[in-house]
Amino acid sequence: MATGLSPRRAAVVVSAVFAFLGLALLWRGFLASWGRDGVLPLMIAAFFPGQVYQHGAFPLAQFTFFALLSLYLAGRDCWWGAGLAGAAAALTYSTGWLLAPVLFTARLLSGPAPRRGRQAAGAAALVLAGFAVVLALQWWKVGVWNAFFVLQGAYGHRLGNPLLVLWGAVRPAFAPPWRGVGEGPAFQTLFVAAWIVATLALALRRRERRDGLMATYALAFWLFPLCMGGHVSLYRSEATLLPTTLLARDMPRAAACLALGAAVVVAWAMAVLYFRLLLV
Repeated sequence: MATGLSPRRAAVVVSAVFAFLGLALLWRGFLASWGRDGVLPLMIAAFFPGQVYQHGAFPLAQFTFFALLSLYLAGRDCWWGAGLAGAAAALTYSTGWLLAPVLFTARLLSGPAPRRGRQAAGAAALVLAGFAVVLALQWWKVGVWNAFFVLQGAYGHRLGNPLLVLWGAVRPAFAPPWRGVGEGPAFQTLFVAAWIVATLALALRRRERRDGLMATYALAFWLFPLCMGGHVSLYRSEATLLPTTLLARDMPRAAACLALGAAVVVAWAMAVLYFRLLLV
C-alpha cells in the first residue's frame, strides 16, 4: 500500500479514526447540549457492548459514524441528507439497510407536514440505494446476482422467536459456576437487554417527539438480530446499538454510573475473548 501499512493495519487505523469521529459527533451533535448530564452517556458509549469491534478490522465504527450522522440530520429535519448518510451506513454493514424503515417510520410519525410522505419515501429509498450498490458490487465481483443472500443463507439465518433466542443467549449468565470471561457474551446480551428496556422506558415517560426516532432505531437494530433464529452473532451486532445512549437522558446518575461500570467490565471480558481468538 502507498501508506506502507498492511491491509490489516490499515483497517484498524480506519476503524480507530471512525471510532473517534463517532464519539466526537455523538458529543458535539447531541450530548454537549445536555451539559454535565451528557458526560456519563458519552463514557458509556466509549465502552458500549461490542466496543472491541469498533476498534478491530470490522466496519462497525464506520457504520456507527454514518448511522449517527443520519440520525443527527433526521433530527434537524434534513431527511435527504439523512438518507444519504444512511446509504453510506448501508454500504458498510449488512444490517445498515434497517435505517430505511427507521427513517421512513420516524418521518411519518414526526408531525404534520405537507411533504412528509415524499420525504419519508425519499430518505428510505436513498438508504436502500446504498444497499443496492452493495448487491451490484458483489454481483460484479463474483458474477452471482444474489451473492449477498447466498452468503447469508450459509449462516442458517431464518425467522425465529426473539424471546427464545434471547433466553438462549443469556442463559449461561444464570448457570453458575461461572468460568470467568467465558460468559462474557451472555452477560453482554443481558446488559444490552436491560439497557434497551430501561432507555425505552425513559423515552416513553418523556413522550417527546425527538425520542421517537431514537426509539425506532433501538427497536429495529435490537429486535432484528433476535428474530434471525439464533444464527447471528449477537455480541457483534449489539455494537450497532451504540446510538441508543441518546435515550439515556434523564437517567438517574446512580443508574448511569452502574451502567458504566457494567459496560467497562463486559468490555474487558469481551476484549480478552477477542484477543484470545475466541470471538469472530
